[in-house]
Amino acid sequence: MTRQLIRAVVSAIAIGVLVSVTVLVHHQTNDLILLAYWYVGATVMSVCLVAFVVGRRYTSKPIAPGRVLCIVPSYNEDPAGLHATVKALLAQTIPVDIVVIDDGSYIPVAATVDHPRVTWLRQENIGKRGAQVNVLRRFTRDDYQFILTVDSDSEPYPDACEHLLRAMSDPRIQAATGMIYIRNYKSNWVTLAADIDIGTSCVIMRASRSMLGALETTSGALALYRSELLYDHLDAYAVECGTGDDRWLALRALRRGEVVAVAEAGVETDMPSTFRGTYRQRLRWARSWWWMLPYVFRHLTIKKLLSPLYGLTQLIITPAMTGYIIFQTAISLGSRYSGNGRVLVAYIGAYLIVRYAGSALYLIGRPRLAMNDKLRCWIVGTPGAIILNAFLLIPIRYVALGKLFDNRWRTREIDSRLISSEQCAAGGVVLPRAGLRLIRGGLEKAGENQPQCHGLYEGHSTHGEAPIREMNYAASQPVYQERTL
Repeated sequence: MTRQLIRAVVSAIAIGVLVSVTVLVHHQTNDLILLAYWYVGATVMSVCLVAFVVGRRYTSKPIAPGRVLCIVPSYNEDPAGLHATVKALLAQTIPVDIVVIDDGSYIPVAATVDHPRVTWLRQENIGKRGAQVNVLRRFTRDDYQFILTVDSDSEPYPDACEHLLRAMSDPRIQAATGMIYIRNYKSNWVTLAADIDIGTSCVIMRASRSMLGALETTSGALALYRSELLYDHLDAYAVECGTGDDRWLALRALRRGEVVAVAEAGVETDMPSTFRGTYRQRLRWARSWWWMLPYVFRHLTIKKLLSPLYGLTQLIITPAMTGYIIFQTAISLGSRYSGNGRVLVAYIGAYLIVRYAGSALYLIGRPRLAMNDKLRCWIVGTPGAIILNAFLLIPIRYVALGKLFDNRWRTREIDSRLISSEQCAAGGVVLPRAGLRLIRGGLEKAGENQPQCHGLYEGHSTHGEAPIREMNYAASQPVYQERTL
């Protein structure tokens, strides 16, 4: 049985369950509000399941012509992880020119790869957007036709850029993003749950939005843009704000055309391995989602508004429905829904089946994973993802509303115990920006009990362009552990 046929069977089973429960709900419930809520949810979920099976594919498309510039901003990245990222980019089936820019890391990034297509730069800390803009200003819009953005902890598969370029052969498409796989999924239950959650989201929700060409955010791990999109917005893009860089660019791309996901363009990346780290990451994602809503409703067409409008409606209706059920139960002294036990059981069963079906659709196509590992992820990771959603990801959407003006992106921190006197002497250690903290057996204020050594300069926040210099491979002292790709 082919992979596509298996996916079709899994989707058909899930849709069949939804239809069966819908019939039961229709006959057992006379509450029109609850019926409407169920009908809308079941219909949307069925459409999403179908979209992944019959959605847009680009494997037969030609490769779009043009040069590709890949920008990899790095801030306090693990040297081994960054080295693996560069090696993965050099292994692309379509050659790309690579610029790694150190955005003022505490321990300066070492140029660990000597290759004519790799350039290593360093600047004072101004943020990810500022780093990308500084690189783009070294070229003109005519030098490169496409800009590939890759996070410094990500490893694109060898044909990832090729598949993105195939999508770009459609002139309507302004941006394309890849399929995300969590590299450190084995670390603990948090990363395993995150793998299933993100993978299922890509399979179910992202596929339907991509079918409409209306994906409102790309992924920082891997995304390809037409160069004129970035060059037309350089000054505005350089300003750090509440909206994440990937979402910011995707929304501008949607005003010009389409933004799609390419399932064949795989990339592995790392996720936070602690509950606290996951909370902070998803909080900024949720905050970015809220910030984009005014722009979306002002500038996007009805077709491209469907996904954010449905998401907003869900966030409003879910607590409203919960309150409605509690209120109706209270005023009827429990008699209102006393005969709906079968409906409740059917709803829970349908939810679990759809969740496991989504996980199966993701894992069926997950590469570099043995069948035993896939089965373990499916059995253990799916309930983990359900728990993560119920107790963190759903509530955090509401928490983010109260933190809209907290623009701290809380990026990587570094354990000060890793900063040795030898490192200070060899390459210098950049002191952290005011207000940031180093980790030393816990959080400490910047500068307290830290090594008092200065490297290239003392880091500080800046606005606009920062001084930038090219690093010499021969003069750098790489400190990393070799990683097998």
